[in-house]
Amino acid sequence: MPPLSFEKTLSDTFVSRQFGPVEYTADAVVEFPEGIPAFEQRTRYVLIERPDSAPLIFLQSLDDPELCFVTLPVGCVDSGYRPQLDRADIEALGMQTAEDEEVLCLVILTIPEHGVPTVNMMAPVVIHRRTRRARQVIQFDSSHSFQQQLPVAPAAAEPEKESQPC
Repeated sequence: MPPLSFEKTLSDTFVSRQFGPVEYTADAVVEFPEGIPAFEQRTRYVLIERPDSAPLIFLQSLDDPELCFVTLPVGCVDSGYRPQLDRADIEALGMQTAEDEEVLCLVILTIPEHGVPTVNMMAPVVIHRRTRRARQVIQFDSSHSFQQQLPVAPAAAEPEKESQPC
């Protein structure tokens, strides 16, 4: 009989200010070895996806119950967007090449009290799905913005039919 893999089977619970108790397994943890700029001491996160808020993905810190980033898959904003990864990015993520297909690219969303929501297209969060390592990657040679406005859809006269997420 093969030995049990406790890392895959045991779960833990974390209490988030935004979501209350969140159950997760060790293999669901995403690690930012260098942290996120301005949050360098917070290196462990879980992705929370809720059907009622799709396509939003919440990047919840396991090191700080108050810290949660609201993100979107970059394809929801620009379907042709591809982050430029340098050698240091590739190594930090545990990738073999920049063309690795096991990458999830998220953009951090800012929702001001008054004004238009924006996303940070100049510094996306890149997560390698296999290694579960992540990094916020600054795109120095990009025409995109740190505060790229999202188009706001006009209110529909009748309820929208079921739509597909990005």
